Amino acid sequence: MIKINLLRDISGSGRAQTLIGGLTSVGDSIDSSKKEVLSKIIAFVIPFIGWLGGNYYLGTQAKEEMRVLRAESAEVEKKLKELEPVVKELERFQEEKRKLDSQVEVIKRLAKERLKNVKSLDALQGIIPARAWLNELKINESKVSLAGFASDDSVVSEFMKELESSIYFANVTLSSSEEFKSNEGAVKKFEIRCNLENL
Repeated sequence: MIKINLLRDISGSGRAQTLIGGLTSVGDSIDSSKKEVLSKIIAFVIPFIGWLGGNYYLGTQAKEEMRVLRAESAEVEKKLKELEPVVKELERFQEEKRKLDSQVEVIKRLAKERLKNVKSLDALQGIIPARAWLNELKINESKVSLAGFASDDSVVSEFMKELESSIYFANVTLSSSEEFKSNEGAVKKFEIRCNLENL
């Protein structure tokens, strides 16, 4: 029978330990490079995941805001449709008001013109001399044209002075004055123009 001593050389066991130690250090270096790669991957992946999460959150927020805005828009549209008849009625009333305002303005203007004419006639009635009479009176806004007859030139002159002294008449001018023969004798036919004031 043959016996083999596997533990024959103590120095050989030292080599085995060196070999095992070398393998352990290789394993450690592999683990450290794996850790380094893993840490780099984690350093890249975590911000990317955060970015994706942030985008998802912002997208969700935007969608929610859009939903709220659409709901508000639909509510406003609904209210506008409900108010449409009221708006049309209001526009109709405004048109009626414009027409009435226009009519009131016309009435005011006519009333003012009528009052001006009445005042001017009343003023003339007190001014016309006894030996003069009018056969034509035209009032156009603030312009007055008087035509009539007087017994002589002095009566026409007196009439013009009375017109000038009145607060209602200004810029009195004699447009024409000529002798006119009638059945009752010769008279002066005159035409006077002036402006109305303070009416």
